[in-house]
Amino acid sequence: MFANDAPRHVVPRWRTATITSAAGELTPLSEGPRPPMSDKDFLGDKLAEWREQQTVAHAADVVGSAIVLGQDAAAREAAEFLVANATEVPSPTYRLALRVLGREVVSGDLHTAIRTLRRQLHEEPRSPLTWVDLARAYSIVGQATQATQAMRAALQLAPQHRFVLRSAARLQLHHRDPEHAHDMLRRNTATRHDPWLMAAEIAIAELVDRSSNLLKTARDLVEGRSFAPQHLAELASALATHELRAGNRKRARRLFQRALEAPTENVIAQAEWVARQQGPVEVDDRLLQTPRCFEARAFDHFWEGRWASSLEETWRWLEDEPFSILPVIHGSFVAAVMLEDYAGAEAIIARGCGANRQDPRLINNLVFALASGGQVPRAIKLHKQARPTPQDDDLYVTWLATSGLLQFRSGAHSEGRRLYLEAIERASGVARQHQRAMASLFLAREEILSRSGYGAAAFERARLLSAALQLPYLGVLSTRLEHLLRAQDVETP
Repeated sequence: MFANDAPRHVVPRWRTATITSAAGELTPLSEGPRPPMSDKDFLGDKLAEWREQQTVAHAADVVGSAIVLGQDAAAREAAEFLVANATEVPSPTYRLALRVLGREVVSGDLHTAIRTLRRQLHEEPRSPLTWVDLARAYSIVGQATQATQAMRAALQLAPQHRFVLRSAARLQLHHRDPEHAHDMLRRNTATRHDPWLMAAEIAIAELVDRSSNLLKTARDLVEGRSFAPQHLAELASALATHELRAGNRKRARRLFQRALEAPTENVIAQAEWVARQQGPVEVDDRLLQTPRCFEARAFDHFWEGRWASSLEETWRWLEDEPFSILPVIHGSFVAAVMLEDYAGAEAIIARGCGANRQDPRLINNLVFALASGGQVPRAIKLHKQARPTPQDDDLYVTWLATSGLLQFRSGAHSEGRRLYLEAIERASGVARQHQRAMASLFLAREEILSRSGYGAAAFERARLLSAALQLPYLGVLSTRLEHLLRAQDVETP
């Protein structure tokens, strides 16, 4: 399965309090913009303060700022100081220091981080930001109940705090309860006055196909420029997406231009996605160098055919949002399908499955990678755990095709062919043309590899379906199969 299939919305990112603060998202609305993230003098000032004061707080500020700016190397000294004083360092900050030093953060470290956060809360139980960081850590390891409880505590302590509310909404989205996320933002009085919260409310309303009551207020805020551009970027982007969905391309273009004046990386990722859908926006390549622009760069490299670079950026995206399923789906697709790196696909799924271990999309991609890499018995065992109902059309089509792959790799070619053809037939309509083409391509692959005698006919059908869509990656797969078919012809006496 492919992460680019679904519509994208400007839902809030959810990072640690340290990273979010360093990115400028917690700046009071009364203040103007912070120094530009690309301004080295900003980090230089932080470094000078740290070298003079030599405190954990100053070192943490350096590490957080350096990561946001994409200048990790400049923070090595401060990161080493934090690691050396680990008992005094909040666990999220400790993990950032490890990242700067290039050290692996494994599941065990996350459980250690959770224990450290709990110890900090025992000493200071009224810290809402620590409760939010604890909820995030629980989400990463897949402990949904504990994450909900921690977030509830944060909301009780700071019910109108921007960071707490946006994080709580993102947690509900992770738990697949977007209606709850929208209700929470819609009913909170702070949302009517804070453009960051308003942006989240409008974006999530679009996601659940509801009408936001804040659209007029939001337009007035953006047009009136009541706040610094950095505070209005996500709101303008959410409005632009709404206008585009309503068919108002000219208004959407103007709002995207406003959003890109001082964009967050989330805004850039949204604009990049819209541009790929032939939307009324162009993204200057220089914007892709914005710190933490991992998602946008991952897809930009993908559509340029730079598969290895796309996978590298996807790993960084997953590290930035380790509870999110989207980088795992995209990364496993790139590794298994475009690079035929089945071990790499398994690795990224293993890293991201803690928070999404029961998701049938991840199980499907893992089954595909295992079967394609020759681990058929293990793939069959996993595949049985993720059978969707026929009513879940997209997942069921994919499940049928993967079932066909398993049958082929088990030697049951006729049954495999039947399952693939059923998947192709079910993938009818414009919306599922991509699935139809993919199923046809992989049926052709299995026919060719099994030397069934149907390879040439299956390839020709897949080639025609793929060519009609004019998607670059389908063309690459088609060419790969053509070479495979020709190689077999050469081998035949």
